[in-house]
Amino acid sequence: MSDDAEQNSRDNSFGNNGAIADVDVASMNDGRALVPPVTRSGDVISPTRAVLTLSKSMFNAGCFSLPFAWKLGGLWVSFVMSFVIAGFNWYGNHILVRASQHLAKKSERSALDYGHFAKKVCDYSDIRFLRNNSKAVMYVVNVTILFYQLGMCSVAILFISDNMVNLLGEHVAGDQHGKMTVMATVTLVFILATNMFTEMRVVSAFALISSVFFIIGAAVIMQFTVRQPNQWRSLPASTNFTGTIMMIGMSMYSFEGQTMILPVENKLETPEAFLAPNGVLPTTMIICTCFMTALGFYGYTGFGDKIAPTITTNVPKEGLYSTINVFLMLQSMLGHSIAMYVVFDMFFNGFRRKFSARFPNCPKFLVDKGFRVFWVMVTYSMAVLIPKLEIMIPLVGVTSGTLCALVYPPIFEMITFWTDWKGLLTYRERMCKIALNCFVICVGFFAIAAVYTDSNVEIVPEGCDCRDWYGACRREGEKWIDDETWVYQCNRQDGSDATFVGCATSTPTNVQIPVGSNKTLGPLWHSCDANTLRLKYDSEPHCLVKREVKKVRSEFRDGRFQWLCLETGRWVVGCYYANETHPDAYLKIGEHGYNGLIKHVCDRYADYPGRVQYYAEVRKDVHVKHPTNKGINKNFPEPADLRIQDKVGRWLHESASMFIANEEILRGKVRYLPASRRQWPTGDH
Repeated sequence: MSDDAEQNSRDNSFGNNGAIADVDVASMNDGRALVPPVTRSGDVISPTRAVLTLSKSMFNAGCFSLPFAWKLGGLWVSFVMSFVIAGFNWYGNHILVRASQHLAKKSERSALDYGHFAKKVCDYSDIRFLRNNSKAVMYVVNVTILFYQLGMCSVAILFISDNMVNLLGEHVAGDQHGKMTVMATVTLVFILATNMFTEMRVVSAFALISSVFFIIGAAVIMQFTVRQPNQWRSLPASTNFTGTIMMIGMSMYSFEGQTMILPVENKLETPEAFLAPNGVLPTTMIICTCFMTALGFYGYTGFGDKIAPTITTNVPKEGLYSTINVFLMLQSMLGHSIAMYVVFDMFFNGFRRKFSARFPNCPKFLVDKGFRVFWVMVTYSMAVLIPKLEIMIPLVGVTSGTLCALVYPPIFEMITFWTDWKGLLTYRERMCKIALNCFVICVGFFAIAAVYTDSNVEIVPEGCDCRDWYGACRREGEKWIDDETWVYQCNRQDGSDATFVGCATSTPTNVQIPVGSNKTLGPLWHSCDANTLRLKYDSEPHCLVKREVKKVRSEFRDGRFQWLCLETGRWVVGCYYANETHPDAYLKIGEHGYNGLIKHVCDRYADYPGRVQYYAEVRKDVHVKHPTNKGINKNFPEPADLRIQDKVGRWLHESASMFIANEEILRGKVRYLPASRRQWPTGDH
C-alpha cells in the first residue's frame, strides 16, 4: 500500500466513526502525550533544583580540557562540532526520558531507573527473544552505567589528591604515588561523609554548593582567558581526521551527566516539566552547550598553540588564581556524591531486599551505610591501586557515555514505540524516525570504534604534558631513565613525545652522557648517539673481573688461570702451578709439567673443550709404592682439581676451545625507532 493510500484509509476510518476513533486513540499507547499532569510527593525536587543538579553532573574537571580539544580539531570545525555533539546528546536524552515516562505509565510505576527501564522495554516488546532475556539486557545496561560512574568518581579522587599534593606535598614524606595515596586517604574521610545522605533533596543541595564553587573557579579562568590577545585569525580552521576524532571523543566525555538524566527525572516534582519547551532538559542542555562552547572558543583563541591539556595549567598560580584549584577540589569532592547517587539509586533496593532476606536481623541503618561505604571504597581503591588509571578511565568513559547517550536510547525508543508508530504515523514518518535513530546509533558506534581503532587516538588525561616510549603520561620537568640506559626529559605541555637527552652508562654510578657526545669515565670512553632511525649507546670494549676493569688485549691472572681480554670476552690462555724453584710456573693450554712425582696438567675437557681445567696427580709413568700399613704418604701434596665452572655449550670450532663466555653487562645498546611508531598527536600533527 502506498503512503497516500495508507493515509487516506486511516483518515476514512477515523472520519466514518469519530466516536470509535476517539476511543481507539485514547486507548493506544500514544507517544505524543505520555505523562498526565501529576505531581509527585515525598523525596522530590523542584525544576530549578533539577536544572542545578543536572547541570552540575555535566560540569566537571573534564570541561577544562575542551580548549585543548579545540586545538586538536581546529577552530571552526570544533565550533560546529560542539553544537552537533550537544544536539546528539540532547536528542538521546530526550527520547530516553520520553520512552521511560511512557513505560512507567504503562506499567503503573511512578518512575523507572535506567536498568529497570531497559527491562521494561524488553518485557513489553513483541519480540520473544527480548522478553525471554530482559534481565540480561538490564544487567548489561547496569554494568555499563556502573563502570561509567565508578570511573568518574575514581578520577575525581585522583584530581583532588593530585591538587592537594601540589599544594601540600612538601609537608608529606615519600614519593609522588605515596603522597597521592596519603592525600586520597584524607579526601576519603570527607567523601564518605557526603555519600551518607540518601535523599535527592540533600544531593541537590550538594549540587548547588558544588555549582557555586565551580562557577567561581570557571569565572576566574574565563576572565583571565578573555583578557588575552585573541588569536582567532591565525588559528587553523581544521586539522585532520585524527585530531577531529580526538576532539569528538573529548567533547563527548565532557557531557558527563548522561547517566543522571533518569535519576533526576524520577525525583522531579512535576514529571511533565522535564521535557517541556522551557523545561529541565532543554534549559540544562542550552546552559551546558553555551558554557562549553565559550570555554573552548575563548580558551583556544586566547592561548593558541600554547594551550595545555587542561586550561588550568595556563592560568597563573599566584594571587587570586591560586584559589582556582581549591574551588575545583571542593566542587569535585561534592560532585563525587552526585555521581555515586546513580549507583545507589540503581542497586541499593535490590541489594537490600536480598541481603535482608538472608540476614533479617541486621539493622537497616547498617545495611544502608555499609552499602554506601563499600562502593566509595571501591572508587578509592581504583584511584590508588590501578596504575595509569587516568589514561584508561576516559576511554571507558567515552565508551559507556556514548552507549548511554547515543546507542541505548534510540534502540529502546524504537522497541518501545514500534506498535504505537504503526497506528499514529504514516509509513513515511515511521521510516524517517527509524532512519534518524539508526543514524544516531551508527554515529555512536563510529565514535567508539574510532577512539579504539585509531592508533593515535586517546583522551588526554589531566597532567599529560608528554608521552614516554610506551605512551604513558609524564609531567613537564620530569626526567627518567628507561631500560636502564635511555634518558628522557619532558620539557613541553602538548602531549607529544618526550625528548631523548642522553644515555646512562653501565657503570655503577650510572653517569649520564648527553646525546651526540662521548665522555671518558675512568679508563673507558662512553658515547651516546641518536638519529631518525635509532638510539645508540656504546662504551669502550673491556672485561670486568671482580669489579676491576681490564683493557682489551691485556692479560691478567685470576687464581690458577691466565686470561686474555678481547672484545668478544675473556679467553683462558694458560694455568699456573708451583714447584720447588718457582711459585708461579706457567703452563699453556694442552701442556703439562712435573714436580718430582707430581704431574700438573692444564687442559680442556674432551667433551666440552670450552671448559678449561687444571689438575695435579701422581705420575703414572713412575712406579710408586704405597704401603697399606703406613697410612697416607705426607710427601705428596693434596690432589688439586680446579675447573672453570662457568656453564658453556659444546664448542665445535677449534678457535673456541679456550673461550669462556663473558656474561658481564653489555657494553652497547641500540633502540630502533620503527617507522610504524608515529608521534603522539598534537595540534601540529
